Amino acid sequence: MAIFKVTRFDLETKGVTLGTGERHLIAILSGRGKRLLVEDEHFHTDSAMFLPSAPGASGGGVAEPRAFANDAFWDAVRKNNSGYVETAKEGEFIPPPGQGEGGAGAQGANGLDLILAALKFLAAHADHALVIAGHTDRAGSEAHNEELSGARAACVAAVLEGERAQYVDAVKVHHKPESDGSMLAFAADARGFPCEPADPVRPAPGEIEAFQKAYNESFGKSIAVDGVAGGETRGAYFDLLDAELARRAGGDAALTSLRGKVSFVDEARKTLACGERFPIDRPDQDGVASQINRRVELLFFPPDPRPDLTGGDAPDRVYHKGTFSFDQVDADTLEAAGGDEVGVLLADAPPPPDGVGEMKGALQTKMVKLQDAPDPQDQYAFLQPFDAGFPEFGSQAVGDFPVRSGDTVLV
Repeated sequence: MAIFKVTRFDLETKGVTLGTGERHLIAILSGRGKRLLVEDEHFHTDSAMFLPSAPGASGGGVAEPRAFANDAFWDAVRKNNSGYVETAKEGEFIPPPGQGEGGAGAQGANGLDLILAALKFLAAHADHALVIAGHTDRAGSEAHNEELSGARAACVAAVLEGERAQYVDAVKVHHKPESDGSMLAFAADARGFPCEPADPVRPAPGEIEAFQKAYNESFGKSIAVDGVAGGETRGAYFDLLDAELARRAGGDAALTSLRGKVSFVDEARKTLACGERFPIDRPDQDGVASQINRRVELLFFPPDPRPDLTGGDAPDRVYHKGTFSFDQVDADTLEAAGGDEVGVLLADAPPPPDGVGEMKGALQTKMVKLQDAPDPQDQYAFLQPFDAGFPEFGSQAVGDFPVRSGDTVLV
């Protein structure tokens, strides 16, 4: 009996040639790997420069306070709660960590922490090998998206491996002034450089000069202090990222040791430019702009099977449906959600005796009493402070309290 081991990709694209008059066994190979996401928030639009923290955020990765603006919401609330609206709008809205502007349901990790997590994961799993794949959304031309995704993947790989020249080359073509602004803000936060940009979207030449001068003094270099963010300055950005990554790793020697344990599925093809071909969000719609789809994926493959990356169809061999699946790695614990076990058999539990687990009475699908009180005409009445609506009870809510109508509301 002949045995054929093929991936679903090969089976569906190339098929299998079988002889007649004999039995055959076809084994469909499928792999399960692990994944870390470098999400859209770590890149500016149409820029390949990897950012250590989200645009508009401090070096710690927490978004700066910003005004909460939703005019339709405020207009609806103002009809019955004008005092609340005016008081609330005087303050600032501070998003929770990991949900700053530009995120996409983010893990919330600082960009360098993601890089460090990848290095530590590979050090702890010596049998795993890495592929770094760049993706874009479907807005823009296919050719442009292919090039941009490859540049972003190369930039992330350069930071991970410590390849300065590769970093400078990767960010040279796809570069935006706001990326310089983010790096100047990071330098000011992480190293105290006097170069915090007044307008991060378009930093002034004097602010770039301040960075260049502070970099020369701090790193013992002599790049031009000319206020131009060219190749020398981008190399300085890399040195800053590398130094901060080393600090977080425990020193230069510790970082060198971690990098020495990195292995790739194919040393000749460490990164993949996937362009817009493998969207997560709305895969059936063309031309969609999506933060979720704009990403770089750090993919970790166990020994067998691993994708063949030698041909032009390498991205398809990774992402073709049913060939590989990936568990998400937590950047803090390095544990993969869902675990490593595949194909666990679950047996049906015996049915419970009659009456066990059954609810009494009709199923309630509405919170009737809460909807009826305290003000059925004002859907935002709950925003009023409790003690203002019920001064007799003070500021402490109770489990069961009477409302003006004499009805009862549970809280």
